[in-house]
Amino acid sequence: MIGDSLTVGPFGDQIEAWLLQNLGPNRVAVYAACGSSPEHWLSSHKNFISSCGYRETTTQRHILEEYQHGHRPAPVSTPKIETLMARYRPQIVIVQLGTNHYDSLLKDGKNSLPQLAAIYEAFANAVYSPGGSTRMVIWITPPDSSKFPKWVEDEVDHLITSTNQRYGFYTFLSRRYTHYVAGKTGSDGVHYNDAAAASWAAPVIRMLDTTFTRHRVKN
Repeated sequence: MIGDSLTVGPFGDQIEAWLLQNLGPNRVAVYAACGSSPEHWLSSHKNFISSCGYRETTTQRHILEEYQHGHRPAPVSTPKIETLMARYRPQIVIVQLGTNHYDSLLKDGKNSLPQLAAIYEAFANAVYSPGGSTRMVIWITPPDSSKFPKWVEDEVDHLITSTNQRYGFYTFLSRRYTHYVAGKTGSDGVHYNDAAAASWAAPVIRMLDTTFTRHRVKN
């Protein structure tokens, strides 16, 4: 699983726990970097240092860097997806990315859409190629946000879903199951508190349970 700050946080706690319980620790690797977008994981992009949070759970080590008592987490270099794919040769890749493109799209406007589309295309090529180990890609789109206008959320969802359709990836549309209420869901309009993250994770876990069960039965 690859994610951004939402996977570093309580949503990631929920999904990681389900993966470890249902697949076992020897079959799971979770990486998440706060502030990251798909391009930051690509070897063609310069090294991205996450200074606001990082999660890594593998058989070799467990790292969880978060804000503690007002102190910033230690900076961590974001790994490259090509390296992770070669190391693990995963059959299933779960992606939770796209949230940080809200900022870039709002700043740069719709003229940046072709460049963003090329990024998603490059990322899709990195996680899936005919004859490779990957048999399934599940992309969890960003949940609802109260900080950004609807057109920004719509455009990022479209970038993800249109790429996924071309590659045959499964898309979980998080905004169908989430509604951000400032002061209740969280404090910044983007990040979800424990209770809201659990409510978002619940339908994701139901989807994963159904999808993984079908995968096991078929194979």
